[in-house]
Amino acid sequence: MTASGVSYHEFAKAGEATVEVLVMGSGGSGIYILGVGTTLDQLLALIGGVPMTSTSNTQTRVTLRLFREEAGTRRLVYEAELTRLLTEPSAYPALQDGDVFTVEVESRVRRPFTWREGFFLFNSLVSAAFLIERIVGG
Repeated sequence: MTASGVSYHEFAKAGEATVEVLVMGSGGSGIYILGVGTTLDQLLALIGGVPMTSTSNTQTRVTLRLFREEAGTRRLVYEAELTRLLTEPSAYPALQDGDVFTVEVESRVRRPFTWREGFFLFNSLVSAAFLIERIVGG
């Protein structure tokens, strides 16, 4: 299999049975040739882990997906956040030849509550209170 711009990584001993897995969406994207029995968490370590950019006002969510071709159709066989992979390593299937492993990193900046939002909330509550007073009070 030859493709322009695709990196190949081999992590198998000479003569060992292997599987070929395509990794997408991380700093270590490419085609990985691995020894049979390599686990998903081991693969994650081989690709260099997950780029984490967490700070005190940033929230990072990492979603891992494993796709496999079955009966001519590629379908999702495993999806979980990184924390589940680390706490439940037996929950994912063994890697097979032709699997596609994706790593999606989503970072969100947490914004502090501003005085404008507080004023808008206060104004809305006062308006609702006046409306209720008019309806109930007649």
